[in-house]
Amino acid sequence: MDITDALQPIAEAHTATVAQIALAWVMDQPGVTAPIIGPRTIEQLEDNLGAINLKLSNEELNLIDELAQPGTNVTDYYEASFKPNEHRF
Repeated sequence: MDITDALQPIAEAHTATVAQIALAWVMDQPGVTAPIIGPRTIEQLEDNLGAINLKLSNEELNLIDELAQPGTNVTDYYEASFKPNEHRF
């Protein structure tokens, strides 16, 4: 199961989007003072801003921590690879 699929029920319970749930989780992490967002459109910015007043329960936060354990990543896309490969000169 993809993590976004697992976050969908939480989003529905809050009448929110999965992106808003993810941002609310990030904002609740210790040491995070301001998450960096990168909207490409006004619609994406407005969606991101919808996370500001979203409060997740401890149960929801713990579930997300289980799905995406702190200190790990959820996709190989974020694995740094500095070795030569066919797409890099």
